[in-house]
Amino acid sequence: MGAERDDPMQIQVVARAFRLLEVFSGPVRNFSLSQLAVAAGMDKSGTQRLVHTLLGLGYLERDESGLRPGRRLLERASDHLRWDRLAQLALPVLGEMNQQRKEAVDLSRFEGVSMIYLLRLHSRRRAFHPQIIGMRVPTYCTSTGRAALSALPEEEAVALLEGSTREARTAQTLTEVGAIMAKVREARRLGYALTPEEYMPGEVGIAAPVLDVAGRPIASVRMTASTADWTLPEFTRLFAPGVMEAAATITGLLR
Repeated sequence: MGAERDDPMQIQVVARAFRLLEVFSGPVRNFSLSQLAVAAGMDKSGTQRLVHTLLGLGYLERDESGLRPGRRLLERASDHLRWDRLAQLALPVLGEMNQQRKEAVDLSRFEGVSMIYLLRLHSRRRAFHPQIIGMRVPTYCTSTGRAALSALPEEEAVALLEGSTREARTAQTLTEVGAIMAKVREARRLGYALTPEEYMPGEVGIAAPVLDVAGRPIASVRMTASTADWTLPEFTRLFAPGVMEAAATITGLLR
């Protein structure tokens, strides 16, 4: 909030409107007006006026359970994907992988301590997994994050991990920087990162980094599958080459 006040070019009411919308990124699904004001750190009167405006524009909706994000936000997300060069170049590559391999494939953009889902094509063999476009996941314990870290200089990767909140998501999650960096170095050597059940029980992911024109990690391509369907050696043997090839192809298209 201090940064908002310190920027003379920033329109404060617009910043507050977006701060209201960002409250919904947390675990609470619906808010009352009072709850929304408290969560956003704003007074109730100002919140009421912003909520009224956002309801009228369709960026908030209200039902008997309270306020929630409106469907107009989906249109803005669609606009981003239509104009995002990385997404447009990657989609045919991921589509071909998904057709050939019959397992879920996705592209996540690297954003420091987190990865954000940009594209995801689901497996025909599994039920829907709750990994949605725009959702953020941690860098430290996901194959996409480890793949991105493997393309960073050693010191930069260590500093990023040290600045991360590292919690045990499952019984398999590595949380110590030294242990995670051992896996990052392994990914750097192999060309892919493998995380069996570190982020989600019963799921294994394998990922390779996508690089920008400067050779910096910008995203990661990943395939995921159920640990009930594959042994780790079999999964790695079958899917590591395709993941690395797809990441290299997208990297080449960006140049």
